[in-house]
Amino acid sequence: MPIIDAAMREMNVTGFMSNRARQFVASYLAMDLKQDWRYGAHHFEEKLVDHDVHSNYGGWNACSGIGAGMVRSFNTLKQSRDFDSNGEYIKSWCPELAELPLKHVHTPWTIPAAEKTQYANLQTYPAPI
Repeated sequence: MPIIDAAMREMNVTGFMSNRARQFVASYLAMDLKQDWRYGAHHFEEKLVDHDVHSNYGGWNACSGIGAGMVRSFNTLKQSRDFDSNGEYIKSWCPELAELPLKHVHTPWTIPAAEKTQYANLQTYPAPI
């Protein structure tokens, strides 16, 4: 998922991730991939320069469905299109997608096989899990 990859790459390089990205990344790991939220929380604890124990673990609890109150389950593709409508953020952190037209930048797995050969760098981008 390009928006997830871009957010994770930004955090791993800079130590920063926007609050919105923190929420949809946590939701993606816990709700979509069905992974233990603690793996994400521990990784964020190691990487974020502004890590705060209470905010980090509270946010991960909320996005994994075990916190008190409303469960924050995000539609990652909708978040990608809403908050990176021109694909600029994705293209800046995922350079292997930089040459893709906007119609494919959020969903490179939908590019027809015959068309994929037009984008040399696309071959290095991982297939969806």
